Formats: sequence, C-alpha cells, structure tokens
Amino acid sequence: MSINEYQINKLRGSTRPFEKAIIEYICLDTFVYIPNRKTLLSRPWLTILLDDYSKKVLAFYLSLNGPSYISNMMVIRECVKSHSRLPETLLMNNGKEFKSDEFNNLLALFGTTVQFYPSPIRFESNDLSGIVNNFVRNEIEREESFWSMGNLKKSLSMLLYEVYDRKNHQALGTSPREIFQSTSYRIGKYGTRLIRYDNEFKLLTYPIVERKVIEGRGIKNNNLYYWTIEFLQPTFNGKKVKVKFDPVDLDIAFVCINGSWKNLDRTSNFIEPRKKVRSININD
Repeated sequence: MSINEYQINKLRGSTRPFEKAIIEYICLDTFVYIPNRKTLLSRPWLTILLDDYSKKVLAFYLSLNGPSYISNMMVIRECVKSHSRLPETLLMNNGKEFKSDEFNNLLALFGTTVQFYPSPIRFESNDLSGIVNNFVRNEIEREESFWSMGNLKKSLSMLLYEVYDRKNHQALGTSPREIFQSTSYRIGKYGTRLIRYDNEFKLLTYPIVERKVIEGRGIKNNNLYYWTIEFLQPTFNGKKVKVKFDPVDLDIAFVCINGSWKNLDRTSNFIEPRKKVRSININD
C-alpha cells in the first residue's frame, strides 16, 4: 500500500452514510452561453459533496466562479434541501475556500466537524471528473451546440443523481444507490441531526458583503439596486452596511439594521457596467 493510500484509509474509516463527506471541485470541459445574447461565457465549475461511505453524490452546485466559500455554502444548502441533514464530518484540504469564518460557523452550528487532509491527496473526484466531462463532451458532439446554464444543470442532475448513482462502482462492487439505501438505517441509529430547510436556514447560507448606501438608490450588488424604506433616514447616506444575498436568486437580499436582517426589495433591472466584458460571438 502506498503512503498516499495509507493516508486516505487512515482519514476515512467510514462505517455508514453521512458519517464523512468530501467537497471536491470539477472544472467542466465546456463553455456556457446566454441564450438571448448568443455569447459564450467562461467554463463552469461543479462543486460536489460526496458521501465517503457510499460514494453517493449528496449534492452539487454549478457556478461560473471557481472554488470559493460561496460554492461551499451553496452545496451545503443543497444537501439540506435534498436530505434534511448534513454529514457528521467534512473532509477538506487546506485551500483558502475552506477558511471562511461564515462557512465554518455554519458547520459548527449544525454539529458538523471539520477534518483537514494534505492537498496532494485526491479522492474519487478524478474518476468522477472523467465521467462528468466525457458526458459533457459527448452531448456537445451529439447536439452540435454549447450549453445554457439551465440545460447543463438539468443534465448534470440526471447524470449524478440517476446515471452515476445506479452505476456499478468498482470500489464498492455495487452502485452508490444500493449501498446508501441498504445501510441508511445506520444514519438514525447514531443520532444525526435533522435540519429543517426553511427561510431561517437559507438565511444562514447567504454570503455576507459590505455595500455603501447610495442616496435615493439604495445599495448596489451584482449591478442591481436594492432598497428598503429605512434608507430614507439621512444617517444611512453613504454609510457602509452588511448585506446578505442569494447567489441562486438575485431577487433575494437582506441588510443588517440594528442587529437584525431586513428584507430588501430589488428596484431595477441589469445596469451595464462601465468596463466591457470580453465575449465570443457564437455566430462568428
């Protein structure tokens, strides 16, 4: 057994689903485009939460941004949405995307411990990366077209939650779904905490940023303006406030006023930034 294999086995020792899980990232071998503009954007990133025992994909999050604590928060949110629980232990490397106080506070709040492993150690993500990117390339060749984010997300959901989940896994001798379902009775036996997926939980997963209040306009985030009646008070003009936003739904944002989070109203459509973003015309 190699040193690398020994380190992995020592870290693991999982005996049931949701005992340990791993967050991994895959840069997809394709580009996505905006349908109404017919322009290509960057290569998307797939963030995966993988159950260590069953090799089941517990959740995934698709984004145009690289690994970050925001991707981590979103994949944790998706896990609770699908399973109403979180892993007891999260295995992570020492990347800066795992060092966020907000991310670690969220895990601690729901009883998930963190276990770091050396960055050179790799888990199943290499095999899963091959499966995902082969699928993406084959679909592009078949359809002779690039992906929109919506279509790519739907296809990845089918691939990860149905095709991969039912496929025989070499390390298991059976499929991730079979292992997960046949041993899921062990989850409750060890008292894994159930988590309600509601607005209170979702608020905990929203990223926090600081924004300046612009007189008569409110705060600006992602080239959009948000407003609350409290901004009419002169004390808020030019003041920096803490804001939470939903990366999945741009209509949702909150501002911290007097120690509590207040809902903001979106007040305008997309505002063109001053600097032009380079794009590729599909028709060229």
